[in-house]
Amino acid sequence: MLHAGVLRRGTLAMGQELSCKVDIARRKKVAPNHTLTHVLNAALLAVLGNGVDQKGSDCDDQRLRFDFSYGKALQTAQLEQVEALVRQSVASEQGVHSAVVPLAQAMKIGGLRAVFGESYPDPVRVVTVGPSVAEVLADPAKSHGPSSSIELCGGTHISNTREAADFALVSEEAVAKGIRRIVGLTGEAAVQAITQGETLRSQVDRLSLVQEDTTADALEAARAELARLRTSVDESVVSAHLKAQLREMLATRDKDVQKMLKGFAQSRIDVAASTALESAAAASASGGRFIVLELDGLDGKSLQTLVQKVAKAEPSLAVLALSVDAPANKVFSFAAVPEELQSSLPANEWLNKALEPVGGKGGGKAASAQGSGAGVDAKASVAAAKARAEASLAAVGA
Repeated sequence: MLHAGVLRRGTLAMGQELSCKVDIARRKKVAPNHTLTHVLNAALLAVLGNGVDQKGSDCDDQRLRFDFSYGKALQTAQLEQVEALVRQSVASEQGVHSAVVPLAQAMKIGGLRAVFGESYPDPVRVVTVGPSVAEVLADPAKSHGPSSSIELCGGTHISNTREAADFALVSEEAVAKGIRRIVGLTGEAAVQAITQGETLRSQVDRLSLVQEDTTADALEAARAELARLRTSVDESVVSAHLKAQLREMLATRDKDVQKMLKGFAQSRIDVAASTALESAAAASASGGRFIVLELDGLDGKSLQTLVQKVAKAEPSLAVLALSVDAPANKVFSFAAVPEELQSSLPANEWLNKALEPVGGKGGGKAASAQGSGAGVDAKASVAAAKARAEASLAAVGA
């Protein structure tokens, strides 16, 4: 027996007796990965066609890795097809066979997968998944299906594909120009990947059941769940094709939720604008020169649009609006003052006075200003805004 390796501990001397021992437990985990690497090789040829050649592989007790020639990333459907062919081989419990045959005879086998440029011994070991070596040699031109494999190999293998338990193709990427790399799992790791994928699929499907007549609170909860699921999918070890599908489903659902939330927001703005216009009209009719509006749930941009609409409808009225955005933990404010009142009640000074109770500040000019503060209660700001307006306008007899 010849063993090549590196001595990392201890010493060796000529004539010393050695005891060689195979790590059987580890080999039992390596063997399924090696055998399904062969099946994967055949599946890639079946899905992608000629020109797909092995450029390297590595198997250990954790996973299998396979490099092959192909000019672009595999599509989601192609990843799914390749994985399905390998899983079909496992599910159909194909036998794994080997025999040592003359190299010239082996090279005449149709469908033989061999590494280009590799130097093989003569005779050479032929490993088949599906048909026996005798069957292959008896009819070298016969095709045995896309989930079967015929290769020249001297490595360790299982005796039947059922020993692999399952297969999951968990990643596909470029490693060099024209070279792609696939990583796959077998055994318990594959079973866990498949199970986790099914669980995530179920969770995404349930999220998709949100109806069009749902509430704004339910949509916010759905948006939070979307964020959680995106993280779960990104961090998961599941089939690559399923991960791509789940990401696409989540992106589509996110667009739906955002659209529905936008509709709720617009409805809220419309209701607030209607109420604000009524209040402004009443203030003007009673001789008032200013109005302070306390609103809820509007962001800074929406608040600005509302105040500008009120100012246009009642051009002689100074308007300051405050709105609490609870999710953002902010109080937004916008002020607009007509030209005849700007010297006594500049919009920027009025707004900053209103924002003092919430530790905020803003910017702008005498005609208009905007700003924000922290918190979810604007009552103190409303009182401060009213007090400043009353004092400023009373001082000039307005």
